[in-house]
Amino acid sequence: MAEKRLRRLRSAPRVISITNDFGTSTPMRKLKPLTPSKPTEKIHKPRGVPRPILMHSIQVRSEPMTELPPSSRTTVLTLLERDTATRMKVPRKNINSKLALRSRAISVNNAGNLSSVKHNHQSPIQLTKPSHIREKTNQLRGEGLGLSAGETHLWKLTNRGVQVSRDLTSENLPKLDVDGNQGVRISFMTMVGDPIQELEIPPHAQPITLDVPQGTGLVAAIGLGGAGVIPDNLEVSPGGILPEVSTFNRPGIGFQTSSTVFQVGPFNYLCRGSSFRVKNLDPGPARGMRFAFSAMHILDNQPEVTMFLPSTIDNLAILISGEGDGAEALSVDLGDLVVTGKPHQIKRDDSRIFLWDVSEEVKSASIVKVVSKIAEGWEIDSIVGLRGPYENWLQTLTEGAWTSFVEEGPLTSIGNTILNWRNANTMGRTVSSTVQSPKIKSKVIPKISPKETIDEGIYNLGELEVGEEFKRDVSSLAADDDEGDVLTFTKISGPGFLTISPQGVVQGVPQDSVIGKFKFVVSAKDLEGEDAIATFYGTIIKSDTNTAPYWKKDDTQKGEKKR
Repeated sequence: MAEKRLRRLRSAPRVISITNDFGTSTPMRKLKPLTPSKPTEKIHKPRGVPRPILMHSIQVRSEPMTELPPSSRTTVLTLLERDTATRMKVPRKNINSKLALRSRAISVNNAGNLSSVKHNHQSPIQLTKPSHIREKTNQLRGEGLGLSAGETHLWKLTNRGVQVSRDLTSENLPKLDVDGNQGVRISFMTMVGDPIQELEIPPHAQPITLDVPQGTGLVAAIGLGGAGVIPDNLEVSPGGILPEVSTFNRPGIGFQTSSTVFQVGPFNYLCRGSSFRVKNLDPGPARGMRFAFSAMHILDNQPEVTMFLPSTIDNLAILISGEGDGAEALSVDLGDLVVTGKPHQIKRDDSRIFLWDVSEEVKSASIVKVVSKIAEGWEIDSIVGLRGPYENWLQTLTEGAWTSFVEEGPLTSIGNTILNWRNANTMGRTVSSTVQSPKIKSKVIPKISPKETIDEGIYNLGELEVGEEFKRDVSSLAADDDEGDVLTFTKISGPGFLTISPQGVVQGVPQDSVIGKFKFVVSAKDLEGEDAIATFYGTIIKSDTNTAPYWKKDDTQKGEKKR
């Protein structure tokens, strides 16, 4: 038995081909030959014409002209006033979200006690009623949509927006006509809210026709006001107006915790003169119901913020707050920005500010991207782009408050604009036969011809508080086309307390005797003796923070009975 079993085990195996096919002794199944068939052709449906549909309109009032000085203004949801003077402790967290956009002016007396609280303005007015949206959409497509000072229109484009193709020319792109007497900011964005092109258009450049860039899915138009105030020497560019002109000498571009921001995408928001994107989605109860928020609520627990800024900024400031050593808490990718050395750091209590000196202009782009990452236990409170000498801002941040970088609302409440959307290859209302789309420049350098510089420079210094030092660098408002020329500034006329240095720094401390409006005339002279005259005007105000006396309760009579 053993031998038989052995012989069976050693029987010859099947023959297997070296190609791992079936063995030669295995019967093959006959398959039918494949019949050649053409693949089904995919039918590409042509994309329809992108048409605008208004999503919402938001009206923001201009900053109030109160009797309180800028250093005494604060907001319910902001950082603590970091002045050397004693200020009321303002809570930063755990505030009812309904109060997020209500601003208050808080006044304190010499002892640091609260003397008065004044409500300056209410929340922005948000228009989302379907009937109003349809009416405004028809106006945008037809006779024109009105845009008032402080108003923001946001509309999306149907059919997935403007397509991206090498074959598209300017004639194949939709047009946006802008005509009015105020400054206007236009933002062309992707469907998720990332900026493609941003323009600030001064009144003197209007009417103007803009080509809607390829890839555009969202468009925002913001009325900046400033009719009759914005200078005629500003150019159309991403930072053409707001970094140069301000109401209360706060020309910062970006946001603070108290700033009002507008949601344009799941992670993207518009802020003062720029936009930003956050890392995490905020699932708040108001999400999808309103589109204007206080930046504080959006920035809470955000580990990363991507900021889109005009390439014309001269300085970048980032404010963070938290517990512990914040020297290494912030990590920043500056992108195309070229800076001088490491940022200067200033520390106050549990906050720290970083200031970079942008040394060279960005020639490769009109918008730069700055990515800020924050360590656990810290939060980003402000990201602000600034124009002007680095030394001036370093002194301001070292000695002044950290709650007055960015203004709110329009420059003034005066101004109107008409917006008109035209589809490609269609004729709309006539704006001007010579109007062309603006050329985006990477650096704004105001150039004024000799003819325009004679007695035509008029600027607003805003409100000056009695007893408070006023200081502003106006050298950037004057220019000379001659290469290497140096300008020297001198005072011609004006109030005695106000002076201007040869380098163009206006400063002084107003007194009680000069309350009211004033005019300050200065001259900018080049090396050859040619000069240009400019007129600055403003208002001297005085805040009465004195409190009336009052009688206190006599605690010694608590135990006595009434007779």
